[in-house]
Amino acid sequence: MAEFRTLVVNAGNATLSAADRATIAQRLTTLRGQLLGYANAQDSNGQSLFGGLGSTAAPFVDNGSGVRFDGIAGQAGAASDTAIPSMLDGHATWMDVPTGNGVFTVSQAAGTRNVYSDAGKVVDPSALTGHGYRVAFSVANGVTTYDVIDTTTQATLKSGQPYTAGQAIEFAGISLTASGVPADGNALSIAPSGKTSLFGVLDQAIAGVKDGNNSSGQLAQNVAQSLVQIDAASARLSASRGRAGDLLNQVDSISDRQSSRSLQLEADRSRAEDLDTIQALSDFKTQQTAYSAALGSYAEIQKLSLFNFIG
Repeated sequence: MAEFRTLVVNAGNATLSAADRATIAQRLTTLRGQLLGYANAQDSNGQSLFGGLGSTAAPFVDNGSGVRFDGIAGQAGAASDTAIPSMLDGHATWMDVPTGNGVFTVSQAAGTRNVYSDAGKVVDPSALTGHGYRVAFSVANGVTTYDVIDTTTQATLKSGQPYTAGQAIEFAGISLTASGVPADGNALSIAPSGKTSLFGVLDQAIAGVKDGNNSSGQLAQNVAQSLVQIDAASARLSASRGRAGDLLNQVDSISDRQSSRSLQLEADRSRAEDLDTIQALSDFKTQQTAYSAALGSYAEIQKLSLFNFIG
């Protein structure tokens, strides 16, 4: 995933040719295939590591239009003192990635050229509405302005605002930074974040690198959106990796306890089965003689009282 992200960053270099980006896209496709192989990895017993609560031999199936999860979502029961779950929740790991920045997505509207934006951010959570929006640009007499329209209610939130490339556009608790030189009628579309799979994120990034038009700002828009979603997908993998680490620590703890118990049982068995009879009888006679001598000495000492002396 780290290499995939680095390649996407490199693909955003404006000096690269279409052939250069096609080469990068091919390498990205190879990495995507490796990740799919990891998602379908099995243990030595043939159990899918990411099968969740049960799955076929390959829980992740690439049907050409995307990857679907054929397993049962969910995590098996908690670890006990003697066992741990053999599978992780593959759906939560690979198939539950938020789109955009996790709150909203930004894309170029149909026919839009030369203007693009970053992934945006939330500046006031209390003002969020979950609505869709449209930032529409107008150019008149060489002056560029923009309107912000709520596409859910059709209300105009801002009108005739002066546009400056690289300056933040804020409304309804969100902020995005538009760049480039928009033409009259160009627009940016903002929609609530949804859910996609890690493979959907990778496929979108590959298509954005391969098909993105650098001169129109489309490539920059694709790269900005891809990077924030790759980071979200990596966070999902890291969370699953942490869960696996906890389970491995429990395996070590169980193994240590079992080893200690085995040593104790082996010592008990050895004492029971490997007894030297002659040596044991000799030790017993010695201990018996010592015990008899101790009893005799104690009896004599009991007689050494003042009353016996006077008598």
